[in-house]
Amino acid sequence: MPFVTNSVDRIIALESAQHFKPLEDFLLESKRILNQDGIFVIAIPTVSKNISSIRDLGILTFTWSSEHYTSELINSKIIESGFSILDLQHIGHNVYIPLANYYLKHRKYLQDKIKTKYSSSTEKILFESLKKMKHASESNLIDYILLKCT
Repeated sequence: MPFVTNSVDRIIALESAQHFKPLEDFLLESKRILNQDGIFVIAIPTVSKNISSIRDLGILTFTWSSEHYTSELINSKIIESGFSILDLQHIGHNVYIPLANYYLKHRKYLQDKIKTKYSSSTEKILFESLKKMKHASESNLIDYILLKCT
């Protein structure tokens, strides 16, 4: 990142870090530019370490286009990068299930909007993906973590 070492007091990565490859480079660069009293916050989707095969995620394997990290792996990479974790919250139940429920409740309206720009098969894939996402969250196969670090 084009910032001077120790020059920022906050880094907030919401719904983005799972796209950075390799994740370690982002973490190390964040550590470099963050000042000594700075705060690093990251919100990132995770998968359970109990996933036994690609079938556990089903269509999410294809529609979840970013990396699939476990919470344990993210925690270890953050610590290895020199951060201390101040707070870790598992918030997947506040993310996935309400999103899927909203879509299911308003599907007809959203379907009509989506079909103005995309094919009906695209909406069908979205619909199936949201159903699988809800089930995977309820089954604790996926989660979303929010970490606050120094």
